[in-house]
Amino acid sequence: MAGVETRIDDVRSLGSTDAQGRVSCKIKQGWSGTVSILIKPGDTFLRQSVRIPAGLSRCDLVYRVSVCRVTGRVLDSECHPVKRAVVRIEGLASPRKQSLVSAAQGIANDVGEYDLTYLRHEGGEYSLGAVGDDCHIERLIPLPALEEFRTDVMLVRNAVLAGAVTSRDGQPIAGAVGLCVYDRGSGDYSACRFTTDNKGVFGIGCKAGQLFVTVAAKGYARRTIDLGKLEASQRTPLAIVLDAGQRLEGSVIDERGQRVASVTLRFALEASDLPHAFQLPGDELVDEEILTTDTGTFTAVSLSGQMQYSIVTPVESEWSVVSPTRMEGNTRAVTVVLRKKKD
Repeated sequence: MAGVETRIDDVRSLGSTDAQGRVSCKIKQGWSGTVSILIKPGDTFLRQSVRIPAGLSRCDLVYRVSVCRVTGRVLDSECHPVKRAVVRIEGLASPRKQSLVSAAQGIANDVGEYDLTYLRHEGGEYSLGAVGDDCHIERLIPLPALEEFRTDVMLVRNAVLAGAVTSRDGQPIAGAVGLCVYDRGSGDYSACRFTTDNKGVFGIGCKAGQLFVTVAAKGYARRTIDLGKLEASQRTPLAIVLDAGQRLEGSVIDERGQRVASVTLRFALEASDLPHAFQLPGDELVDEEILTTDTGTFTAVSLSGQMQYSIVTPVESEWSVVSPTRMEGNTRAVTVVLRKKKD
């Protein structure tokens, strides 16, 4: 393929390929390492990370690629055009499926038409997807190895959750954070978040499937709700009431009994106390994060009495928790013992 721009590490230009599709560059003798090669004909691109071993006097890389075009329309389940939908092509080379990636992205016009050009590696596997403001695709479309291909993309309307979060006495809770987790079967989970406004109101579009919602706010106990299976386009009103959180007074000392000031503690829900859909890595399960005072004391106000918690420090902290590492949510007072991590 002639006239194709190539770059190393997105910075060093190798120029354009010649009439035989060739381009070359020199590297320092004895050098070894990984470079990222970008091949860019026009508005499409192909990127690969290549490991260069030491001791080579010459390294030949061969790419068999073709420029392909995909066109069509983006429609909803009633065959109405979806305006301004984001349409994207992604792929990996096969059969080894390493880091070779080709991609293209565009926006459907006001009548739902899209037109994408992408660089296809010989033997690669590529798929087409799209998403609209209030709709999504249920399954990606595999793309055949054709230079010209036309297909319509069918999207389904999101289910909608809308409602309010209030305290037990009916006061709106502003800034409450909700985590929606979808169980789409066979352990396929995805999640999205919402935050209530200053009147405690929220609204969010959700994919169809089994849906769990957990809501937390400072000073209130977390609440988790199983909403069952939501269908596409279903609108579900939801009134969520939170109870006041359990109050915990505590102090932090080291193994010599000295108070530890200005250290962060996290109270994380035990996964066994949550629906399986919420047994996810990350900070989603952290109910409260507290910075101790100058005198090594702290107050937690958002614990749930019926839950079990792990007490941990952030990964980047110089301290780790010795005891207690676990506690009941209805504990009223605790002394946390820390140990300095070894370098």
